[in-house]
Amino acid sequence: MRLDVSEAENLGGVALIRSAMRVAARSLGWSRLQTFGGTYPLNAVAGVVDQRLIPDKFAAAVDKHRMARMLASGEVVSQALQMGTRWSVPDCISASTQEFRTAYTAGLPE
Repeated sequence: MRLDVSEAENLGGVALIRSAMRVAARSLGWSRLQTFGGTYPLNAVAGVVDQRLIPDKFAAAVDKHRMARMLASGEVVSQALQMGTRWSVPDCISASTQEFRTAYTAGLPE
């Protein structure tokens, strides 16, 4: 996820966000995972990657999904270059960041 630096600091910093992501992934049964993150001049980035082997019975579906995302990414970038606009790829980091913000806000006490 990509946040403003101040937003990440208000949440406890990138190290805490990475730790929370690791705990959440472990609670989902992810046994092999990697977290990443850092603070940069314009934003803070953090994420978790599931590194488990894909069972054979799901491999074709995962490959199909990955290919569809790559094709969608190529199409979005191509259209954006033609139109001279900013672009956002479906299921990209911007979408997951917005989902995180929504869930975080919903969990705040009123």
